[in-house]
Amino acid sequence: MSKLIKNIMKRLIQVAVLFLLCSTIAQAQKRYNDYKCISGDCLNGYGTIVVKKLGKYVGYFKNGKVHGKGTFYFKNGDKYVGDYYENRREGKGKYYFANGSYYSGGWKNDKRHGQGSDYDSKGDMIQGGTYVNGYLDKKAGVWYIRDRI
Repeated sequence: MSKLIKNIMKRLIQVAVLFLLCSTIAQAQKRYNDYKCISGDCLNGYGTIVVKKLGKYVGYFKNGKVHGKGTFYFKNGDKYVGDYYENRREGKGKYYFANGSYYSGGWKNDKRHGQGSDYDSKGDMIQGGTYVNGYLDKKAGVWYIRDRI
């Protein structure tokens, strides 16, 4: 293979990788891109945004991203109260479902992660333990699983 063809192939691969990377970043940011700041400082401070088709966020921003403590009110009646990092639930938080049940615990990359527990609408624990990537990991340790009669 000639040197010219090798260089062309190398450039095509670089362009393809760059395209895939940009597409992935765009998809990750799309969640909060279609929003309108309705009060406060939605760039670097405390404010309120309405996110089209999702709901409303009230809390802190950094560099135009949801970042720090905040509350997201979903259109379906669910609510998340807790930590955010660059537009993702990250850290500690509570996710309240419209039916009154809730999850309280760790979050990473918008998924349940770390120590956490699920509660019914009366506040009684349903299950608790270590969550990994959104799922209760029985290998990592479960504190409690209530019988569901």
